[in-house]
Amino acid sequence: MSAGIQTWTVPLDGTYVITLAGAQGASGEVGYEGGLGAELSGEFSLSAGDILHVLVGQDGSGQDSNNNGGGGGGSFVYTSTGTLLIAAGGGGGTRKDPNENGCDALTGLYGGAGSSSSATGDCSATGTPGEGGAVSYTTYGSGGAGWNSDGETDYTTGGGIAILSG
Repeated sequence: MSAGIQTWTVPLDGTYVITLAGAQGASGEVGYEGGLGAELSGEFSLSAGDILHVLVGQDGSGQDSNNNGGGGGGSFVYTSTGTLLIAAGGGGGTRKDPNENGCDALTGLYGGAGSSSSATGDCSATGTPGEGGAVSYTTYGSGGAGWNSDGETDYTTGGGIAILSG
């Protein structure tokens, strides 16, 4: 293991099922929950000796002094050459003022928007495939990291950091 990233060497040629889940976002306000991480599964043809890297997303950080909860981390499996095999996004954290649950992670190619300024944000897909999530309103939650780039930063909190950013 290096910096929290585990490696696994494929023992035999074959088809392998890989299932992973992103982490849940943190609750920022009592009575509201962070969004759930995505859960995905796929079959992959792998060869003996292939090395896979596994990064398991961590739960969002808890409330800060302003009752803001962080987003959950995404989980990724990729090859030693840097080819992404499968990714599961983390759920959105809640913020104090919107009074809504965090958005659940999306299972498509796009990141989800952060909380909005209304009591019921739409949790819609935003941005470009593989990029970090966007901010829907400048003080209501940063975007989660994507495979290719960091999440967009809101007024007070930094976005999630993509694995390709270090």
